[in-house]
Amino acid sequence: SRIWFVVWVALLVYMLITRAQRVPYERDEISWYFHTKFFDEALVHKRFDSYLWRGYESYDHPQVSKYIYGAYLYILNHEYANERNSLEREYGRWAFYERMGDGQSISRLAFGPVIQTLRKINMATMLLIFAELYVLFYMVSGSIWFSLLYLTFVAVDRTFIPGITVITSDGHVVFFSLLASILYGVSKRRGFIWLAAAGVATALAAGSKLTGVFVFGAIVVSEIFYLLYPRVDRIITLKRATLY
Repeated sequence: SRIWFVVWVALLVYMLITRAQRVPYERDEISWYFHTKFFDEALVHKRFDSYLWRGYESYDHPQVSKYIYGAYLYILNHEYANERNSLEREYGRWAFYERMGDGQSISRLAFGPVIQTLRKINMATMLLIFAELYVLFYMVSGSIWFSLLYLTFVAVDRTFIPGITVITSDGHVVFFSLLASILYGVSKRRGFIWLAAAGVATALAAGSKLTGVFVFGAIVVSEIFYLLYPRVDRIITLKRATLY
């Protein structure tokens, strides 16, 4: 049975990666590339008085995903900011929306390589999300094969892979939300430190995308259920809270 388990997982991973590689480029990904300047301002130069923090972009999306993408590019190449600024001057901060048509035109321009580079983070995030889903399904069902079957349904879903692969904050909010759910689920047996870790993961989910706040709401409702039924595992009360 272990061999079948490994083969099944390997096929699912292969399917995820090959399908992710075929996801076309989107113009919004260029915008997220330009968003990496927030990483420079906050963590490289430590400037919080520039025009960036007063503009629309500073509150259009929370900062965590911008920092993740910026940190990745900074680790790969410290000069990436100069390349980004040069492309921004050439194509315009927002004018590229009008100058570019479909995703194929992006691949023919200078943005193609950097988008492909940033998508590597999302590929890794997608595989981590896949592992988190398996753990979460197993915690709820207690069945290895049911969990694998459920993962198969997720893998063939038409929205899952494109939604995670494209450079946005969607993959990060899903990753941190699932991580918060798992940590919260085991906190009854492991202790307060795991509950605190779940709180940190929840904050990172909300810091990636505002919809991550719903994880906090689900945990609060789950705790109410847990106080009413203390003998029930937190993962079960979280499941009930999510349904509500």
